[in-house]
Amino acid sequence: MPRSPRLTAPSTVYHVILRCNAKQPLFRTPKDFESLLSVVAHYRNKHEFKFFGYCIMNTHAHLIIQTPDDEETTISKIMHNVASLYARDYNARHDFGAHQN
Repeated sequence: MPRSPRLTAPSTVYHVILRCNAKQPLFRTPKDFESLLSVVAHYRNKHEFKFFGYCIMNTHAHLIIQTPDDEETTISKIMHNVASLYARDYNARHDFGAHQN
């Protein structure tokens, strides 16, 4: 059974958990931690959301984000951008590519 649709609204505070598949490490090196925070800062400037805090662990990260006061910038859009750019950066640094299963 699919999960229920996510409720979204402008200026809403969300607790978001970012994790990998199959409990794989989300962070392997200190550069990985720096990269995630850099990606969040990049999209915070682009989408103008508020970033209240985070808790980063090896297998996942908790983020507290408030969406801006517009209908188009949803938490889904923000997190898709953050996760996609972080994954591309992580895969490039750790030599994970299309050749891997």
